[in-house]
Amino acid sequence: MENQSILVFGGSFDPPHKYHKEILKYSIKKIKPSKTIIFTTYHSPLKEGHLAPYPHRKKMFKILIKKEKINCIFDDFEFKRGKKTYTYQIGRYLKKKYPKSTLYFLMGSDSFENIEKWKRYKEVLKIFKIILAKRKGYPINLTKIKKYKPIILEKEFINVSSTEIREKIMTLNFSLIDKDIKNYILKNKLYFTGIILSIKKILSPKRFKHTLSVIKTSLELAKHYGADLKKTFLAALLHDCAKEIPIKKQIELIKKEKIKIKKFDEVIKNAPQILHQWASFIYAKKKFKINDKDVLLAISRHTTAHKNMKLLDKIIYVADFISDDREFYEAKVVRKLVFRDIDLAFQKTKEFKTKYIKEKGEYLYE
Repeated sequence: MENQSILVFGGSFDPPHKYHKEILKYSIKKIKPSKTIIFTTYHSPLKEGHLAPYPHRKKMFKILIKKEKINCIFDDFEFKRGKKTYTYQIGRYLKKKYPKSTLYFLMGSDSFENIEKWKRYKEVLKIFKIILAKRKGYPINLTKIKKYKPIILEKEFINVSSTEIREKIMTLNFSLIDKDIKNYILKNKLYFTGIILSIKKILSPKRFKHTLSVIKTSLELAKHYGADLKKTFLAALLHDCAKEIPIKKQIELIKKEKIKIKKFDEVIKNAPQILHQWASFIYAKKKFKINDKDVLLAISRHTTAHKNMKLLDKIIYVADFISDDREFYEAKVVRKLVFRDIDLAFQKTKEFKTKYIKEKGEYLYE
């Protein structure tokens, strides 16, 4: 096989976005490889998993670069392995397949900073010539540059985060992705867009806006305190899913499912407005097929709290109180506390809610 230059670009692409497209285009222009090979990660060694399945992430990347007429080969090596794959394993595979070729590996300055944490990184650096794209906000480590001598692209690229994009998508904000990718996501109901749009249909515009605000706040808190992002998202999305169902229907749902509620008759008589947390628990489980116990418990505790509140419970409880659409003074007070101490924020929220109920002479569920 003749000697050729091969540019390798790999990533989760969950979802793919402008940064991926721009560094690939620019690298091809500068390196002028004989061939460009894209590896969509099946299961990244650095991540617990991916929200979009492999075939969808591969397809989205193809859509992203279609208009650019970038000539690429998509290699399913990782998908065929069906397990975590390290870069050195891709290198060995390519060296065997293209023994006389020069292999280039494209990476951002954020990844290069952690190169020494990669498994068998010395082997990676021996197999590949590194093409380094400067990512805004991630300065190049001069010590590593001198030591490993990568080929540095002159241009500095925007810093777009797939995590940030996913979070925006989960509030139906598609501002950071290509229109064709947006359409693909909606068509295939990726990133929970199917369930989000279902919730939108059953809630009033005002209530749905509140739900999106709670999602945003909850995810910010989950990242800050290390809570599970998927569970946090689902609990925030569904916390009010039955709130606008008629009270009579909520009572019927609760009775039918035989949910045990302390002082149930008193609640029906004196505070029917709090029934929605249990009705939403049921709706989430029955209508939206959510079986995660942590998610369901957080939904069922988001209004009245519980004596044994977990981190997720507290996040949803507090986020519901301080979301962006809440303009009252007490919400502003808790916002100043919440990223310092979630427990203190929870207690303060509970105190404010209790005080409000007592001052109005309403029924306090304890």
